[in-house]
Amino acid sequence: MAQERVRALAHQQEDRSVADDGWGDSGAVPYALNTMAHPVRHQLLRLLAERGEIGVAVLRQELSLSKPAVAYHTKLLLSADLIDVRRQGRSLLYTLRHAAVAELRDALAALARPPRTHDGAAGPKV
Repeated sequence: MAQERVRALAHQQEDRSVADDGWGDSGAVPYALNTMAHPVRHQLLRLLAERGEIGVAVLRQELSLSKPAVAYHTKLLLSADLIDVRRQGRSLLYTLRHAAVAELRDALAALARPPRTHDGAAGPKV
């Protein structure tokens, strides 16, 4: 069953890379931000950012979670395009999609810019 899941996720990622960068629709950024707002998922993302590729056993130990709980949280992060997964033997290894995090950073930075006036100059600083 896990093998089928990895194949399906790999297929989805191939389709996504052909179609667009994964952030094409306006709902993707809010969905990703909402997904990463959960404390467990945020901690999982921080671990991946600090250590690179991590297997399920290490995630379970570091996060003090059951195997089903790790599967649940990684599934949500995968659906938000924040992480990638690959199979090595019987293990699933997860990595952070740094490009996706950079795109979220850029989307937030765009919100932080002051508005432009009608003449094109930057508006008042807040």
